[in-house]
Amino acid sequence: MEVIRPDIQIIAEIRHWFALDWRTILAACGALISFIAAMIAIVNILRTSEERKPDEIQPEQRVLRLACGDAKALTRLAIQRNWDDQTFFQRLHADSCYEILLSHFSDQFRQQLEQFASRTGSRMSLADACYKEVERLEHKLEMAMKKSE
Repeated sequence: MEVIRPDIQIIAEIRHWFALDWRTILAACGALISFIAAMIAIVNILRTSEERKPDEIQPEQRVLRLACGDAKALTRLAIQRNWDDQTFFQRLHADSCYEILLSHFSDQFRQQLEQFASRTGSRMSLADACYKEVERLEHKLEMAMKKSE
């Protein structure tokens, strides 16, 4: 009976693997990588679904955040296109976000809106003020969300 040394047996196995077609080896490696990626994705999905809180954002807060985004987009557009205050006020007033945000604006900003509505010829100061006010509202929303957690 012939005794095969373990190191020679390992070398024979390596030679057997290298004798295979490289495409087969690459396909096996690709399948292994795909399997590992799928397992990582499943673990991440399961982990995030456990961490997620149902109804984390109240519908009112969600609508308010969307309105803030609309108002910020409108202010950026006004600044880029150099709208005067009257044009910006007309566009803001026509947008649905105005009705949603009006009750949340500070008293000082509401007074500014009233002043700007009657004044003509001033350039972009209303858009800048509106942008700052919306930033303040978003910060206030973020702080309220952190407190509720």
